[in-house]
Amino acid sequence: MRISMIGYGSMGKMITEKLAASDVIELPEEEIGMGSELVSCMPGFIASIFDVLCTSAEKHTSIPDEKVVKMVLQTMCATGELMLSKEMTFEEVVTRVATPGGITQEGTKVVYENFPETAAELFEKTLEKRRATAEKAQAMFQIDSAT
Repeated sequence: MRISMIGYGSMGKMITEKLAASDVIELPEEEIGMGSELVSCMPGFIASIFDVLCTSAEKHTSIPDEKVVKMVLQTMCATGELMLSKEMTFEEVVTRVATPGGITQEGTKVVYENFPETAAELFEKTLEKRRATAEKAQAMFQIDSAT
């Protein structure tokens, strides 16, 4: 089954247009919920994660907030483009930039030690909300067989 994830509103339209040049990824029907989390929800997840990172960074610097955001966005885009063009994994990027005993490695250790719990909760909550929404929609549109 081939499914296209569609965003809503002007932001959803812009993201959908940007992703239109991407490869189509086919998923089994039972994985459409997670596929939606990974595609249509992910821009919000990514934005919120990087918002938290930027807000935290801003507390430790006098660099103006808008410059912090621009630096992070440019780095995020360049990293994604590099990974896609070189077919690199996340692990490969970390290994290449996190020198053993270095500054980046200290930060990646914090991410790998603390973020998995947050990521697990994020998917538990969103997938549960998706199930509840689907059940509510199904109940609303069920036709009473007695009529």
